[in-house]
Amino acid sequence: MADQYVTNDPNEIVVKKDTSGTALVVLTTLALLGSLFCIEKAKQKHFDTGFFGKTKGVPNVEALTEKAIQEMRTSPGQIGR
Repeated sequence: MADQYVTNDPNEIVVKKDTSGTALVVLTTLALLGSLFCIEKAKQKHFDTGFFGKTKGVPNVEALTEKAIQEMRTSPGQIGR
């Protein structure tokens, strides 16, 4: 058998770096930022506001009413059922 070189010198010790923890942190951060972006877009679409919006989460009733009226006008045969 071949002899192994063993040293106690800290300058000669080679340590393999494990990047799975860093990758997990980066992917989790990207997933959270993506979900926040989706929430922001949904709040803009449905409530006419965002995280720093003017209406503070109160739905824009006028826009929702106008949208409902337009949908009722364009859908044939739905009125009167």
